[in-house]
Amino acid sequence: MPTGRRIAAALAAWAVLAAGLAAQNSRWADPYQDALKAINAKNYQRAATLLEQAVAAEPRAAANKYVEGVFRIDYFPYYYLGVAYLELHQYDKAQANFQKAKTPLSRDLTAKLDQYQKRLTTEMAANNPSPPGPIDVGIRGGRGPGGGGNRPAVNPAFDGAARTADAALAAKRFAEAVTAFDAAKAADAAEFTRQNLQAKRDEAARGVQGQQLADEGRQLLSNNQIAAAEAKLQQADQALPGQKTVADGLAEVRQRKDRYQALKGGAENDINDKQFQAAIEKLNQAKTAAPDLFATDRLEARASYADQQLKNALSQPPGKPGDRNPVQNTPNGGGAVTGGGTTKPALEDDRATLRAALVALLRGKPSACADTIEAAFKRPDANVRSAPLHAYLGVAYATQALSLPAGDAADRLRERALTEFRAAIAAQRSYRLSERIVSPKILELFEQARRG
Repeated sequence: MPTGRRIAAALAAWAVLAAGLAAQNSRWADPYQDALKAINAKNYQRAATLLEQAVAAEPRAAANKYVEGVFRIDYFPYYYLGVAYLELHQYDKAQANFQKAKTPLSRDLTAKLDQYQKRLTTEMAANNPSPPGPIDVGIRGGRGPGGGGNRPAVNPAFDGAARTADAALAAKRFAEAVTAFDAAKAADAAEFTRQNLQAKRDEAARGVQGQQLADEGRQLLSNNQIAAAEAKLQQADQALPGQKTVADGLAEVRQRKDRYQALKGGAENDINDKQFQAAIEKLNQAKTAAPDLFATDRLEARASYADQQLKNALSQPPGKPGDRNPVQNTPNGGGAVTGGGTTKPALEDDRATLRAALVALLRGKPSACADTIEAAFKRPDANVRSAPLHAYLGVAYATQALSLPAGDAADRLRERALTEFRAAIAAQRSYRLSERIVSPKILELFEQARRG
């Protein structure tokens, strides 16, 4: 294999390997770093869950462990697992993880580990004042024959409620879990405290709150209250992170906001291009999609402006003040002259045709505008040298060309527009399009035809 191809193959293989390593590393690095944040927030149950997840993905602790690129972190999951379980009063698990944490470990964490182990020894001794003996299960709170400090038998009602609560919490049936934890506490408050079930009960309560916030957010979203829905769903994500219903709701909020912004921007572009009917349609869609954002952005004023401009354009003859009416081709209202001139009925037909064409154009329907004028040119008595009809047929073609992506179709429409513009100028050299109706881009194309 040539050297260049060998190098390329090696680079490709390295890229695949690097991508695989990055994906593998993220499976332990992300939960590990989230666990450290949970410990700082004193959310030890969440920290323990995340650290167990990290250890399952990568059991090898190390200092300055590679994550991705040049990024490295100290990875001491067993130390932090020991801390979390100590705070949760799960002493056997804390002791097992502290044993694993001793090597490797940084100097400052080694000193802290010694302090935690002393605390662990003290608390374990306080919770087990004497060696366990046979438990008298016949009498609640009784002692064995030796009479030597046996722990009371666990209340069966407590044990059943605790098991139900754990199962409901694992299945994310949070309301059921809260009810079961409360039943366990009512059955045996001392055992509830000894097993540190309050932390799990708090986790279940956060789940209930998160689900309630998520439901409220989805309801607001269904009512098109986008901003309020986003705020509720963000609160739900804080209370109950990683839940699909919350993630889906936030994704839908982003889609709704993106659509609203696209409609808002498109309407503004249409106003700048004097396509007022198209702008009004987009603003109406934006209001339907996100009425709260529409109100916040005060787009009602822009809709009123576009509506008034459209009414002005439809009620006035096109052209600047002092210009000739494009339905007319001479200052006194006579038609373009071909041979002996244009008859009055023909001139009235031209005016009616142009008026209908302009209405279609201003309503954002350039193809209907083109169809109206093309049909007029096919009449037996058509005024084929009508500058306004040729000019606004060109405008219709140019408008369609600008709405298409660059390519052959757009180029063909552009050439047809230039042809009509040249015909209009040939019929009346001084003819100009109305700046109230026609966008700057099309005005420039018309002037290009004049220069050509």
